Amino acid sequence: MNGDGLRRQAQDLPPRARMALGLVLTWLLSPILRFDDSEEGRRRSAECRRLLDQALGDVEEGPGGSLIEDVTSADELQLEEEPDGPDVLRVDFLAALDYALRSGTGDEKAFVSCFSRVESTLEFLEEAGFTDEPPGLDDQVLEVIDILRGADPVDQALLARLQDVMSPSRDHLAGSATFG
Repeated sequence: MNGDGLRRQAQDLPPRARMALGLVLTWLLSPILRFDDSEEGRRRSAECRRLLDQALGDVEEGPGGSLIEDVTSADELQLEEEPDGPDVLRVDFLAALDYALRSGTGDEKAFVSCFSRVESTLEFLEEAGFTDEPPGLDDQVLEVIDILRGADPVDQALLARLQDVMSPSRDHLAGSATFG
């Protein structure tokens, strides 16, 4: 994923559209939550999915302070240093979710960080041999950006359309034999 180039393409989007883009990119990563199949890993992954579902469900209302607080107070984001092993994937996921929500408040640094975190997570998965980058991912992200340019308001219907565009890449990650 060409995170810097794609981020520059999305730079002119308003904050709510940036948040929607970040949420869809975080949703793209959600299959990695299955990687830790320990009892604790399944419990923590369920909490990560709950937070994502809440963010996706609240997309029309925008980034709520209590949701951002819930995400930033998650156990994985309270660690002094990132863990090794499958726990790191939950850290990456929650960090991307946090950045996506904060980008909806107009936080430019969070917007940049969201792209960076998603890109680095995909690179890690590829370098570690878990899965290769989904084919056509950059084109899908560009299509999402184009849709967001002409979209108003950001609502559930729009979010479903964006998820539909990104679903081939998400399905690629979900179908990886390593995760299954």
